[in-house]
Amino acid sequence: MNKKVEQAIEKKKFEPLKKLADGRDEALKIEAIAAMGQVPCEDSFNYLTASLRNPSANVRTAAAVGLGASKNPKAYAFLDHQMQQETDEGIREKMRSAMASCRE
Repeated sequence: MNKKVEQAIEKKKFEPLKKLADGRDEALKIEAIAAMGQVPCEDSFNYLTASLRNPSANVRTAAAVGLGASKNPKAYAFLDHQMQQETDEGIREKMRSAMASCRE
């Protein structure tokens, strides 16, 4: 895991993750988005739910993983709604897994 991502998770800081997620490095972007689920705040939750509609399949997958990691019960409804729109079966599977995590 990238050191900046690890530090943001340890400190529970959203802004460093957002900066990485908005950057140009695709691998770092995906890692930062998935990590947002481990930073429990409204900004992380909002970023992840918005990312479920991103044109990039990798970003949508990372958002589903992040929401699952958050275990936030509110995420269930967003995942359920977006899963109805999703055409990629691999992403739908990640969304199903994330929904199960949100119900634990």
